[in-house]
Amino acid sequence: MLILSMNHLRKIKILNVNKTPKKTTEMTSTRKNLRVTITGETFNDLELALEEVKNYIEDEYLSGFGSNETGSYEFDVTVDN
Repeated sequence: MLILSMNHLRKIKILNVNKTPKKTTEMTSTRKNLRVTITGETFNDLELALEEVKNYIEDEYLSGFGSNETGSYEFDVTVDN
């Protein structure tokens, strides 16, 4: 899947995106943990990737990853048992 995302600073091509479905019932009332790994060549790359992750978390996605020519990110939300 190819997703094109426009950012006010520059265009980003996200090449590999995998998103777990939103709002599973076990995620609604339990403690959540977020693990994020971001790599990039510049601080701007890190900032742009963090903004992408933030947008997915706001939309309640549970995991995802993406990359472009200069960086990558992955994130995963887990639940304490």
